[in-house]
Parts: sequence; structure tokens; C-alpha cells
Amino acid sequence: MPNHRVLVIPDLHCPGMLSSFPKFLQGIYDKYRCNKVVAIGDIADFHSMSYHEPEPSLKSVDDEITATRSQLSEITSRFPKVEYLMGNHCALIERKAVTAGLSSCLVKPINDVLGLPKGWKTYPRYHKLIIDDVIYTHGDAAKGGQFAALKTAQAEHMSVVMGHLHSQSGAWFYANERSRIFGCATGCGIDREALQFSYGTKFTSKPVISCAVILDKGRLPIVEPMYL
Repeated sequence: MPNHRVLVIPDLHCPGMLSSFPKFLQGIYDKYRCNKVVAIGDIADFHSMSYHEPEPSLKSVDDEITATRSQLSEITSRFPKVEYLMGNHCALIERKAVTAGLSSCLVKPINDVLGLPKGWKTYPRYHKLIIDDVIYTHGDAAKGGQFAALKTAQAEHMSVVMGHLHSQSGAWFYANERSRIFGCATGCGIDREALQFSYGTKFTSKPVISCAVILDKGRLPIVEPMYL
């Protein structure tokens, strides 16, 4: 079995990514000598085409996509080969097409919209990517509430890494007589001061800026917080 040392890039929500986050990710990648990268979902926010009421002061769809591509280039230049799991925000283009009654054949692939390099392999929304007997999934179809990643792992009977819930970050283990599994929540890489995240000001819990690394053939999850 290959010795995968997996860096997990959390939700970025570009162009709302924290500007110092790419450098932080690079440092974690180098620290653990990672040889595989998974982006857990929602690398783009697409606030301007959301089903929720948008902030009127923010950019148009075209301007947002331009700004998103610019921010993402900071990630793709550092990580040219990535397994990317599409999240609910990045699926907004497809979702809007369905609402408008348009065939999927008329929708431009997300890699082209975001200018992702050829080394980025994109998986559809809700996909469960398995590496070393660990499930990687965005998390919008997973369990919710506190310790959502662990509850999802127990339901799957497999270790799980997931994003989606920005204020959850950490790794929790569960064992029975036959096996031990873990649930790992990656946190996120967003700038909570960005206008598109203003909805979060009313909540006590705030985004946890962090990422995850999975080592030892899928047996050791490590969550690294970013010091702000």
C-alpha cells in the first residue's frame, strides 16, 4: 500500500479566503512532507448567485468569478495536483441551471469556470473519495450538530474527513472490540470579516481557521490551527 501523506485543504470560499492562508497550507504541506492533496469542497463562494438574499454591496457574478480565479491561483500555483470534492457552494451553477430548466450539457464545467489546472481532478457533489480506507467528503450530506464528523464516521463504519461546518475543527476517535475509527473536521480558510460572511456576526461560534493532515496509511489524523 502506498504511504499517502494527505494534506486536506478545507473550505476556502474564494474570493473570501484569508489572504495568508495559502502560505499556511504550504507550510503544513512541507512540515509533514505530504505527497497527496485533497480539497474538501467549496473552494469558491459564488455569493452573487446564491439562493439566499445577497449583499447588495458585493460584486456582480462576472466580477466575483474574476476575483475568485485570482485568489485560487495562489492555491493552484502551490498545489497543481489535487483531488477536489465539489461542495454545495461550487454546485450553485449546476443548481441554478436545474432551477432554470437547463440541460447539464449547457453548463460549463467547474474546472473551466474557475480556471483550475489539468492536475485538479474534480468529483461531483456528495462524492465519497476513499483513500487508505478513509472517506473524504464535503459534508453537506453528512450528519450535523456537535461532533458531526465523528457521528458520520460511526454511521459509515469508516473513518471520515469532512469540511462544510466552518466552526468545527478537530479529530475524535471511536473504538469497539474490533476496530478504531475517527471523524475529522477540517475547519476552514475564510476571512470572517469579508462581507459575504456577515450572516455569521449573530452567532457565538466563529470559523476555526485550520487544515488537516492524514498520515500513517489513514490511521493518524492531525488538525493544525492557524495562528492569527
